Amino acid sequence: MFPKVRKKLWIYNHGNRRLESGSLSTRVLDALFPEEKKTTSELCHTTKDNVNLVLNRLRKKYLLMQNPDRTYSLTELGRWFAISSRLEISFLELCLLACACSTQQRFARSGTTGLYLRSTFDAVFQDYYSKRYISVVFSTLRKKGFAGKFFNRAIQIYPKTCEGLMSTYGPYFKKIESWLDDLEEKKSDLLSEAIDRALKEEQA
Repeated sequence: MFPKVRKKLWIYNHGNRRLESGSLSTRVLDALFPEEKKTTSELCHTTKDNVNLVLNRLRKKYLLMQNPDRTYSLTELGRWFAISSRLEISFLELCLLACACSTQQRFARSGTTGLYLRSTFDAVFQDYYSKRYISVVFSTLRKKGFAGKFFNRAIQIYPKTCEGLMSTYGPYFKKIESWLDDLEEKKSDLLSEAIDRALKEEQA
């Protein structure tokens, strides 16, 4: 991949971002999840901490927004990070879990058992992370009790676990899956632009 394209894509990829478990940031996200709207004073009361600096930091990370009535609420990305905090997994692990559960649910509706393919996940993230790192993400879901089966090329979430997660977080998981599809489209568009620019420079 062109280095300039990779740099631009980091704007859209949040898989390398983490929030410390139990931190004030995660407590603020949890207080606003999923559709809560609270003022600064209400958040201070809920978290029992001064949240002013944290609110500014979370806004800069696009995890929350300030509404016209001066209350705060989560962005879509903020809700995803809140879920990853609740499940005690990294954001990249959440992306894998969301895709695996969504895929298995679609297969289950047709009465078949589904596996989420490693190649599908690789296609999105191989330009950002090493194969070894992605393998760790897959194995971590099994170690943390989400995945019943982990093969070199696929993963399967425990059926009951998948059903429970989709019942609670289904709409959010599907949006994560759609976001990853958009990320792939964005990559294709940027690559096309870079190739066209390179060809024009050669012809000049």
